[in-house]
Amino acid sequence: MIHDVNVKRNKVLKMFASIKDTVSQESIKESGLIGTISKLRSSSFRIALVAPFSAGKSTFVNALIGTDLLSMNVLAETAAITRLKYGTEKRVVVTYRDGKRESFPKSPLKQVTDREMKEFLKSKTTVTRDDSNISKGPRVEEIVESVDVHWDLDICKGGVEIVDTPGLFARHSEHDQITNKVLPTVNAVLFIIEPDNVGDSNFLNVIAEYVENAKNSNLDTEGNHIFFIINKIDQFTEEQVLHAREELYRVVSPLLSHPQILAVSSYFALKARMYDNGQLSLNELKRDQHISFVDEEGFVVSGRQITENDIKTIHTISRMNVIEQELSAFFENKISRMVNESIDALRALCEREIKDSIELAQLMQKKISQKEGEYDKKLEALRNDFQQLTKQLKREVERSATATLVGTSTGKSEIEEVIDMVKKVTTAKLVHEIRKELTETWEEKKDQLTEENSDQILDQFVEKLLLKLGARKKALIRTSFRSLEIKYEAFTEELLEKFSRFEDNVNQTFSKQLDLPMLQKQMAFFQKDQLLSDVRSDIESLFEMTSYDVSSQLKDRMKLMMELSTYQVNASGFFNRLKAIFGKAEKVNVFDLEGFKESMTDLVSELIANAEEELRIDSNGISLEINKRIIAVNDKYQTHIFERIEHYQSWRERNITNLIDELKGEKGKALELLSERERVSQTLERLLRKLDHLYEVEFVEKGGTVHAV
Repeated sequence: MIHDVNVKRNKVLKMFASIKDTVSQESIKESGLIGTISKLRSSSFRIALVAPFSAGKSTFVNALIGTDLLSMNVLAETAAITRLKYGTEKRVVVTYRDGKRESFPKSPLKQVTDREMKEFLKSKTTVTRDDSNISKGPRVEEIVESVDVHWDLDICKGGVEIVDTPGLFARHSEHDQITNKVLPTVNAVLFIIEPDNVGDSNFLNVIAEYVENAKNSNLDTEGNHIFFIINKIDQFTEEQVLHAREELYRVVSPLLSHPQILAVSSYFALKARMYDNGQLSLNELKRDQHISFVDEEGFVVSGRQITENDIKTIHTISRMNVIEQELSAFFENKISRMVNESIDALRALCEREIKDSIELAQLMQKKISQKEGEYDKKLEALRNDFQQLTKQLKREVERSATATLVGTSTGKSEIEEVIDMVKKVTTAKLVHEIRKELTETWEEKKDQLTEENSDQILDQFVEKLLLKLGARKKALIRTSFRSLEIKYEAFTEELLEKFSRFEDNVNQTFSKQLDLPMLQKQMAFFQKDQLLSDVRSDIESLFEMTSYDVSSQLKDRMKLMMELSTYQVNASGFFNRLKAIFGKAEKVNVFDLEGFKESMTDLVSELIANAEEELRIDSNGISLEINKRIIAVNDKYQTHIFERIEHYQSWRERNITNLIDELKGEKGKALELLSERERVSQTLERLLRKLDHLYEVEFVEKGGTVHAV
């Protein structure tokens, strides 16, 4: 899927290997490159597929991977998280809730067919909606934690994972909960929808809440990680698909600045790819009654009329390549940031080593022109001055870190104050929002309320309440972490100013003591992206989703209200009036709809009040949890800052020591050393040019091979 950026990533990794062979291990360690390259090498990207039941999610997955792997049975319903990963050997690994694991096949040496793999996978990941076919015993969602499918899939090369989640609007409440827990852990979310669903008003109302949940499950404030896939377009007219797109856009555009809505025929894509892979013959394709399309001349093509030349048309109609291109562009943008961060770190190391060589050459020339031992004394004095400057920097950084990250015995840290302020301001805003939105929702629902639809109306309202409450909690968490990111960034900028002044003082001291031109700064040790990289990763890992449960007693209370709203009156008719004289009139039940609406409104008001209180209580809990967890982030960040200072100090002192040792040698040996340094500098300059080229390079694929242009 991300061939282009993976080529670029691999080139960066090769250059890192070249640099490791050229410069010392101490320099590599001090540069911080090892951690940066390690993250680049192990980077992965996860795509979550989310869909209502019967929207064709399994067919979409099968189309992506080009084979009939996941069950497409209309009665099948995904019940467990299923992750598709790249692997040269096909196997399925099941992780159970009790911690046990099961592999299929049990031995890599055992040969099993794809059909056997599919049947095993189905038994571990799906339930059936036909209750008569549900087997006795524990349900899948009760015993299975997750299922990993390792398959030789081109789309998953380069660290891409496809996460198939239980469907939305599922009959099992656990399915929605499982899906909501997955959303904060993925890089992209694909909502798969069929055009018929978009025409349903309740679907549109509820899907908006799911989209808001998905948006709040990611630190990307624009929601650029969310894609909408209108599926099954082969079964609908262009006008119907366009109408569905417009309706969907109308609903989600208030939530997302640029909704990404794509259309696809998963079924056409799957069949065409299975034909390309040799899994389906042309005759089998002809006999498929679902493959029918209109050619360029307006004639319907199906059955025996389908030829090999039509395969390309089927691919085009499916539009699967458009979706893959959009996803590729999204992930390439994500990984390019990591690639460019690695390039920056590699360039900084090369430049530093080259500057070292220039500095050494200048010192050699000074040494040769001065008396024996005079320059050695200057270097010793310089070492003492440098140590004093470093101690002063550490004291300044420690004071700033204490105020910002740790706090004092008399007050909170600036980080804690940020979290408290977010809780205070954002919680009040969110409580106001949830009351306003839920009250408006109930006023709309109340007008539709009857004795017959009360169950459905209450279910819809409670579902919306749960989704809105979950979204508001996630919004609080996201706002907290976004505010923390801003604070860490501002603190890092403050540190960079201190480091910059420190380097100016160091370079002035070096130039003055050694009678050299003003040295250039070595800010490679104190790069903003490198300092913030771990903090960003830690913040993302702490970004968690919360959930909320409503008591099942609601239904019982509603039934009681219905009973209280029902009373008996005498039936109409002359004879019944006569019977009434003797107290034997027939009675009929009368339902007081207005009274019932008032009772239901009281219940809803109580629910809204409970939701507000839940949000306030949870906001305190969320803040406490963030404060507790952020301690580890702060400790790690402080350690990282002082490591950078120690590495800078180690580099400078090592250079001074080496210079003292090298300058004690004979003139001939000094010249040999300079010659070797010159050779290394030339090698590093060539690598620098290659790294600069990587910033601009683009890649195209020709004949199955990727070439740089």
